[in-house]
This record gives sequence, C-alpha cells and structure tokens, in this order.
Amino acid sequence: MNAVVLDTRNDFLSSLFDQNDFSKGEGIIAAVSGGSDSLAMLFLLYEYLARFGRKERLVAVTVDHGLRHESANEARIVAELCAKNNITHEIFTLTWYKKKPVRAISQRSRVARYNLLCDAAEKYDARVIVTGHTLNDQAETYTMRLLRGGTSWRGLAAMPRLSLLRQKFLLLRPLLGIWRATLRDYLLKHSIAWIDDPTNANPSYERVRIRRSLNDKAVLEAQKAVAAAACKRQREAEIIAVLTLKSRMRLQSERLWFDLQPLGVDEEKAFATLIALSAAIMGGTQHLIANQQLKLKTFLTAGRNRLRRTTISGAVIEITNKFLRIWREKRNLTSCLLVPGQTTIWDGRYRVNNSGWETVLLRPPTQEEVRQILSELPEYLADVHELHFPSLETSCMVCGKSGFDLPVLTQHSLKNSNIGLQRITLPFDWLISEYDIPILEALLPIFAIKAGKMTKTTRNFPDLEALTLATIKSKSMLQGNMSLTFPSFDQMELI
Repeated sequence: MNAVVLDTRNDFLSSLFDQNDFSKGEGIIAAVSGGSDSLAMLFLLYEYLARFGRKERLVAVTVDHGLRHESANEARIVAELCAKNNITHEIFTLTWYKKKPVRAISQRSRVARYNLLCDAAEKYDARVIVTGHTLNDQAETYTMRLLRGGTSWRGLAAMPRLSLLRQKFLLLRPLLGIWRATLRDYLLKHSIAWIDDPTNANPSYERVRIRRSLNDKAVLEAQKAVAAAACKRQREAEIIAVLTLKSRMRLQSERLWFDLQPLGVDEEKAFATLIALSAAIMGGTQHLIANQQLKLKTFLTAGRNRLRRTTISGAVIEITNKFLRIWREKRNLTSCLLVPGQTTIWDGRYRVNNSGWETVLLRPPTQEEVRQILSELPEYLADVHELHFPSLETSCMVCGKSGFDLPVLTQHSLKNSNIGLQRITLPFDWLISEYDIPILEALLPIFAIKAGKMTKTTRNFPDLEALTLATIKSKSMLQGNMSLTFPSFDQMELI
C-alpha cells in the first residue's frame, strides 16, 4: 500500500490507547525487538504518556532468544536507542537448558518470550505488556487459520486487542488496525532506524509465504472477517457462560456433571463448545484436537435413549437421557518428583508446589489407596455411593514421609502440610482472550479446588503461578482504533 503519514494528534493517540488500559503509578512493559512494528509502538506509547501527563513508568524490554548470531547485537542497538531517548530498557536473555529446539522453533520461542515478558512485568511492578502487532499481522494470522481449515469463530477471531497472561498481566495490542507501511513512514519521519529480521524474508516459514500472497484488498477483507468473527465469538462466550448455570455444571468427585436441558439453536453450538472446552480441562489438554470436533458433534447429536461413552482430549464423556458427565481417561498418567522450592503442573490439571524441605512423589492412586483414604475421612465424606472411583483414581496423590494425601478429598487436612495443590483450567491458565472472560468467570468457581499452602516458589517451566483473575476493561472490537486516515478495527500464532 502507499504509506499514509501518521497523524499523532491527541485524538489519534487516544484511539490507540485508552485511559483504562493503564493504572496510575504502575509500570508498563513495551516488548521491543528492534523491528519497525515494535519500535513504532514504543515511541507512540512514549508520546501518548508524555502528551497526556501519564505517570506510569515505561520500560522497554528486548528478549534475546539466542537463535541467531546477530540477536545479541540487535538487542544492544535497541538499548542504545532507548538510552538516547531516556527510556528505561532491559535485555532478557533466553537460556535454553537443553539443546535449542529444532522443531516448532517459532512456537517455543514465542512462549518463552512471553514468559520472560511476564518476569519483566513482575520485576518492574507492571500490569500491562504492550506489543506492536499490526493490521498486516492480523490478516496473516486470520489467513493462516482459514487455510488450515479453521471454521470456528474462536480461531478466526484471530488476535484480540486485549488478552490476559497468567491470569494477571494485560497483553495489549494497540496497533491491530494500523498498516505496517504507515508505521514505517512514521519512523522515517522521526529519523528512527529499525532492524530487519532476516527470518521475516525466509519463505520456509508459513507466515512469510502468507505475507507475500496478501495484497491490500485481501488484508482489508481479512480485517472485516476478523471483526465479524470476533463479535460472534464474544456472543458465543456469553451464551456459554449462561449455559454453565442452565446445565447446573458442577464438579463432583473429579467428575464434571451437566444436567441436559432443551437448547435453542444458538445454544446447541455453544453447548458443544462448552463440552469441548470441558473435555480439554478434564483431560488436561490445551485445546480440543481439531480432528475430534466432528466426533464430538456426532456424539452429542445422537439419540439419548441409552447410556453412551466416548473419549476426547484425554477425557471420557458419558451421556444419558438426563445427564452428561466428563472425567479424566485412565491412560497416560505419569509420576514425578517434586523437590523442595519447586512448583509444577501435574497432568495438565493440578498446580502443585512444595514449600517444605522434603521431596514428594506425585502420582495417581490405586483403588485400594482411595478406599484407605476414604476410611480415614468423616462418614459424611466417605459415602462411596456419592464418589466415583474411576475419576478419583486419575487424581493427584501426594506421597511423602508423612504419608500420602489425596487433596481432592482431604483438602483441609494434609499430612504433607507443606504441599499446596490447586485445580487449574489449562485452556485458560496461561493465556485468555478478552472474548473468553465471561467463560473463565463462570468456570473459576466450579474448579475452585485448593488444598494446603499455595506459595510462590521457583517456577518449573511451563509452570504458571497461582493468580487471581484481573479485570479487563476493553474497547469494543468495532469501536477501537478508528481514524479518518485509514480503516481499522480492533492464540498460538502470534498469541
């Protein structure tokens, strides 16, 4: 496209950044690689804070992945540019504890980068992490998902303006309605040089091939499609939140229960999405496997005149004429040692930390061990008719010198008193889109199982600390980033 001169008057800056995006006195982390997009974001944000007298501390953070020989020098160039403009800057270097990844390099380095940005936010007492993703990035993400056969609103909504990392940090993308060429013209106007990453021109990467195939018309069409998908995704999330109440969704004895109710047309698809997400949560997986979508749809629409079961995402789904129940499949369950001072996620379902001085073993219990634990419980808790042994035998048991605990049953009296356990919802635990906030708010009370002492310990990748839900105040997808100059609308491709 022909570059348009970026008008940085107050009204335009206010269309990029909202006063609710930031909290007074807290830090802001700007993720700056040295490329044109992130540098333009940094200086637009810097200009916004200065123009409106904001008091937040701006910290530019560059993550050096160590995947290219030039990366360390590029990080130093960014540091020099920030020093010249009196912007606090720090380089966070990624250390690969084993060999550098050969497969899924982009995805692994992306996850590692965002974890380091969260570490930076902790260090500088920041609540917001800002990135420079552009309209071009949005169009590329949408097109990649579409060409891979994506049909759900969840995927085609691409990147939201706001997301939540670790259920604590706001991930803000203010430039999703801005052309990359416009941002580069802004940098040229202010004599700011950027760094071109050679991998952005390497056709072996899917994103590069997609980028080369998109003309201006295709980018604008993708923008409209993303906006429409985002609206539908947000509406579906609201319906799903209502369905958790309508179906009396509840967790009992490590089985997730739903009362089956007559559903409207819009509710049927949303209920299928809810069951897919629930299966992923109960199975400890990040997402429903794509090729199992049709299997689940067929299962849910078949007759209910008899008990039927299927397995999806590591979970068993059982349906009768009145109820639907989900629990963890009794396969591929592992054991691991948890040493003092460490936190880990066991089976994608429980965050467990060890604040004591003794190493413990985490593993699933046998039925005999479950019965022994039940025999030690008060009678009202030990009524086997209200318990479900197949699901309890997939839960996390803690084995230590003080004995063994099954925290889902003995939450308030652990023999291993320095162990803390918390139930997690893995699809929403690390990253959640603003569109899905209604779902998370509905699910958190259902999975609110905590036992023992949850304390901050040394993280064990990909461990996530136990955090409370932050409140997101965001603009509407259809109202953000509007300007007279160019058209604009406001996981794991670019997160």
